[in-house]
Amino acid sequence: MNPRGQITEETTEDLAGHPQIVSNRVFDAVTGWLSSTQTGPGGGATLQNEAYLYDEMGMSHSGKIITLGLPKTFTTTISTG
Repeated sequence: MNPRGQITEETTEDLAGHPQIVSNRVFDAVTGWLSSTQTGPGGGATLQNEAYLYDEMGMSHSGKIITLGLPKTFTTTISTG
C-alpha cells in the first residue's frame, strides 16, 4: 500500500500458503492515478500488462493492454456536446 492508501500489490496463495499470482500496480506520485498494472506468476507480466494515459480531467483515454500475450491498444473518444 502506498502513502495514499492505494493497493500496489496483491498476491493469491494456494491452500498451503505459497504465493501464486502477483498483481503490481503503479500510481502517479502527483495525481494518484493508476499508470500501469502487471499480473503474473511471481510478479511477472505474463497474464496482464496494462498501461494507461489520462487527459487533464483525469479521464483514461488511451493505453496499451497485453493480456495472455495478446496485445491490444485502446483509445476512448469523449464527446461533450
